[in-house]
Amino acid sequence: MLKLIFSIFFLISCGASDLSGDGLISETISGNGDVSGSITDGSDGSALSGVTVSISGTSFSTTTNGSGAYSFSSVPVGTYAIDITFSGYIGQTISSTLRNDITNEINVSMLTSAYAAGKIVIILTWNTTVADLDSHLYVPLTSSSTEHVKYNNRGDTDGTLNSAPFAGLDVDDTNGEGPETMALAFDGSTTHYARTYRYFVHNFVQANTSTDYFKFSSAKVRVYKEGILSNEFDVSSTSTSEYWHVFDIDQNGNVSTSDTYSSSAPATLY
Repeated sequence: MLKLIFSIFFLISCGASDLSGDGLISETISGNGDVSGSITDGSDGSALSGVTVSISGTSFSTTTNGSGAYSFSSVPVGTYAIDITFSGYIGQTISSTLRNDITNEINVSMLTSAYAAGKIVIILTWNTTVADLDSHLYVPLTSSSTEHVKYNNRGDTDGTLNSAPFAGLDVDDTNGEGPETMALAFDGSTTHYARTYRYFVHNFVQANTSTDYFKFSSAKVRVYKEGILSNEFDVSSTSTSEYWHVFDIDQNGNVSTSDTYSSSAPATLY
């Protein structure tokens, strides 16, 4: 499974003022907080040991242990740029607002340059409360036909994306958390097909019990362009619908947010 949870773009408003040149936004709220998390390989989910994690503008810097874990204690409240670097992998810089008197969890998966090149990657994650969410992608093959990449039609699954539909789903996760990773060919400026793609999530277990509603799933969708996080979407905390139309992608790789919910699958695009 491609464990591509990425770099979390974690931004919680805490009364911050303007960004200063040292990477820190000063806070009107005083205090300290702890930071912890883990760093994993985006291609197989394995722990990465020796990754450097630094909080810009401060003296806080560490490396991950053998389990891929890291932590900082008593970090002054504020919004920081957190830099994550590891040889052979694409570095990530995360904007994170650290809150006081809690442990701020920031988990990151990194992609190698070899895997990320020539791809837009869409990652769906959720919790174990809802067992089965499914990624769906409409791929515009022609002006009048669409390939529906999903759990039972996974498309190009070998990771090369060099054959039709030039998109693929890694696995169908049916027991919670994910990730489910969808990738499509992207040369840095255009997709393989010069039309609009549509991405949505289906709550496959919606009909089981009311505890399986989307609002309980903590689902997140993240979009990476050649290894760099470009967009992040959080599921609604109130949704009881079965389908979540998250976004569309045009031929230039631009993401157009939908973030709408319905009882039926979104319409196919041509």
